[in-house]
Amino acid sequence: MKKLNNEHLQVNDNLFQQAVSCPLKVFHYRKENSPKIVLPFKQRNKLRLRDAVAFQFENVKFTSDQTKTAARETEEWLKEDEIIICGAVIEKENYYTRIPVLRKQDTHFSVIQVHGKLRKRSQAQAITSAGKNRATDIYLLKAAYRVEVLKQRFPGSDINVQFFFPNRVFKASVENLLQRTNRKSDSDIDEKTHSELNELFACVDATQGTEEMRFSIPETVAHKDFAGSSLLSALENIRGKIWLPSSDYDMEIHTACKYCKYRTGKNGCWAQFFDRNEITHPYFHVFELIGHGNNVEAESGFYYQEEVPVQEAFQSFEAVKKTGGKKITIQQRRLLQLLKSREETVPEIWAKPGIQAVQTLSFPLHFIDFEAATYALPMHRTGGAYDPVYFQFSCHTLQENGELTHTEWLDSDSGSGYPHQDFVNQLAAVKDIFQGTLVQYSPFEGQALNYLYREFGKNSMLYKKELTALNELINLQGQIQTPRLFDLSKLIRDSYFNWFFDGSLGLKSVLTGILKRIKQTFPEESSEAKIYDLEIDMLSHSKDGGEPDPYKEIQHPLYQIEDGAEAMHAYISLKNENLSEEEKEIIPGLLKRYCALDSYAMVVIFQHLKELAQKIEKDDDLIIFS
Repeated sequence: MKKLNNEHLQVNDNLFQQAVSCPLKVFHYRKENSPKIVLPFKQRNKLRLRDAVAFQFENVKFTSDQTKTAARETEEWLKEDEIIICGAVIEKENYYTRIPVLRKQDTHFSVIQVHGKLRKRSQAQAITSAGKNRATDIYLLKAAYRVEVLKQRFPGSDINVQFFFPNRVFKASVENLLQRTNRKSDSDIDEKTHSELNELFACVDATQGTEEMRFSIPETVAHKDFAGSSLLSALENIRGKIWLPSSDYDMEIHTACKYCKYRTGKNGCWAQFFDRNEITHPYFHVFELIGHGNNVEAESGFYYQEEVPVQEAFQSFEAVKKTGGKKITIQQRRLLQLLKSREETVPEIWAKPGIQAVQTLSFPLHFIDFEAATYALPMHRTGGAYDPVYFQFSCHTLQENGELTHTEWLDSDSGSGYPHQDFVNQLAAVKDIFQGTLVQYSPFEGQALNYLYREFGKNSMLYKKELTALNELINLQGQIQTPRLFDLSKLIRDSYFNWFFDGSLGLKSVLTGILKRIKQTFPEESSEAKIYDLEIDMLSHSKDGGEPDPYKEIQHPLYQIEDGAEAMHAYISLKNENLSEEEKEIIPGLLKRYCALDSYAMVVIFQHLKELAQKIEKDDDLIIFS
């Protein structure tokens, strides 16, 4: 519900769950009077999954998107003796909830939640307790809030709770089950699809576990201010905190801050509520340290990197450097972050001789990036829940003479079927793809090619052409990996340190780290690149922080696709026919830009490493200080 001002602020499902995890979130939630424009691909896909469960029943009705309208619709429809309402809105004074599926049978209610976690039908048919598993407890907390509001609205009513999970062992017996559920009502679903959906989902009774959650919220999902209290008591506590000024929040930093979106930034929660003058670098939090041990440090009371104790033997870069061998270890990277937070001298670049491997690759170099989607509703016959669907690729091909060409493909037709045959044939059509080296960032692309080879191998006579192409692409010969595939991420992990990485070795972090270093060294430098249909400067300053971030440069003013998860959900929304006509025009282009930037990022990383490799003398490390 859009919050026009504080007087209209109610406690809803999201605010309740956020506040229980940390009372300060009430304050931050209240401040968000102008919600950011976000394309809710993920939410749309969750709703389609909800619909797939609801279609198992009869007399299903769907509420409107607008909350107030949905509340009026729910009130009217609940006058019927038997009804299934998708998106039912129940209000009671200062509380409201939007229930995924609400079933009414006379005076009996069923709160139905749909969750994405795989489950076997042979597993326990009831969840009888809370406090044992955090993921399950999150589900129970949502259900407990919904039941509480429902009981306040309909005192004395009989309420049970059901969780639906995708069945781990389900295999579809029809093609395009996902598209077959793109209907407006249960009456539009054919009998075979009804049968498939009944088999796809496992139903679990969660009534007892939900009741236990209502009477005592466990510490697995609650801040210490709420742990052990009843749900009703927690609601009263939250309502009391909504009107508190910021100065009245008596809070301490805690381990759950790790996952909080409000934590970082100059105007973030820590800067506002936990300003500590003795901390030199208040934005270097312990949760951004690479490797293991962050929870241990936080539980010991160390929340800023400069607070974390460093052994006497590792007080300088030279000392840290001596601890390793031919590779840069994760522990060395962690120690260098700690030294950086203490303003000790740390090199901007540290490269091991291993980076010289980039000089041995056979041209042409094909920098490939694949995008995959996993969804509970399978697209092909014999497919199961969350089987990967490879729906897009981008390939930048670099010839030995420096010529760079780009090829891309996207399954952008919402009405098309299972895309793997097209995916392989389009990839095989890339110029010179069977020559030279396939360069990937992470083992993902190699694993995808092997997956496709095994999949098509189940019907080798029908897919002889595709199997031949895949065999040439990966040169299987009975091996899992071959020299044709070169993993840049392994080279980065083993042989390259950059001052600007800040705890992540993912593709985006490595690219932006390299660009930041270039921009700092050459402030007037520019680097023009065409990313699918858009010309951008890779070194252009972003609006936030004044540092290069090309992933922000390729976005639409309203719609954002900045990581693989967003790309996946955008594609699923496209296949689910959950895009408006305007979005159908915009989203495919954004997907192509995102994937193209990923493959071009590898070109930038390769060229940077190649330039450094040429500076290495013999087998010495290359160390560059600012």
